[in-house]
Amino acid sequence: MPEDLYNGMALVLLKNLPAGGRVAGMLAAFTPKPRLVKMELGPEGEDRVLVAGEPKKATRYLVKLEIGGLTGLVASLVGKEPPDLRYWLVEGDVPGFVRFQGAMFFNGPVWRLELAPITWP
Repeated sequence: MPEDLYNGMALVLLKNLPAGGRVAGMLAAFTPKPRLVKMELGPEGEDRVLVAGEPKKATRYLVKLEIGGLTGLVASLVGKEPPDLRYWLVEGDVPGFVRFQGAMFFNGPVWRLELAPITWP
């Protein structure tokens, strides 16, 4: 296994990124034949949210997944590329998770998970 394998740790990587920073690593995809998928994480933009009625800035992060080699080329031709994942984190002394949007498993639907006390204007 490669040293930069980060299964299930995307949120931890994002919380520890310096402002404006980017990071890349690998993800093990458990498809019928297990394979490594390249993962690039970085900021995509900013949104405003209300946390307990107080306005806060949430940074939107994009996690781009890329299947390499011939399999990746065929996947892009037949429309089977993995969808992008997005995480929103509220800035502060300790960054806080507020939203996730993406597929939870291979060929799965795109889900949106949000924390209940957050209001999106």
